[in-house]
Amino acid sequence: CRDFLNSNHIQGYGQGTIRYFNLEYGGEIIASMTASKHHRQGQGGIIVLNRLCFKDGFNVQGGASKLFKRMVDWAREKSYTSIVSWSDNCWTEGRIYGVLGFELVKEHPPDYFYWDIQNRRYVSKQTQQKKKTGCPEGMTEREWCIKRGLSRIYDTGKRLWTFEL
Repeated sequence: CRDFLNSNHIQGYGQGTIRYFNLEYGGEIIASMTASKHHRQGQGGIIVLNRLCFKDGFNVQGGASKLFKRMVDWAREKSYTSIVSWSDNCWTEGRIYGVLGFELVKEHPPDYFYWDIQNRRYVSKQTQQKKKTGCPEGMTEREWCIKRGLSRIYDTGKRLWTFEL
């Protein structure tokens, strides 16, 4: 699953993933949805729909709904109270969330992330906080990231979606 997500999702495998829901065709994964705990663990009862992706070149009618039904059943079994997710306005309007029954809760303003130039991968700003990366005193987060080959990229905002169980 991890390799599938790294190959087919723009952000790759999501840290903290605790459950995968997959669709297979011919013994091969063609779609995946992941559940993870919220990165701010103080929010009990909430599970995050962290990744949804399909194999490049595949279009699975109803695939997201099938995966989400399995996720909802699992989340109820585990006594979660809601599922949350974010859509990135750079890549999508988030229409799939409406199809799945989510409600739009909040529009977040533009923010930033880092791009690892050498390894061609997304790096969250949360992982690059000065105290987490050994940033030398007197250097800003941005300067430290540039020195290590990370470019700051601004997005166009995100949307927060919630599905009450």
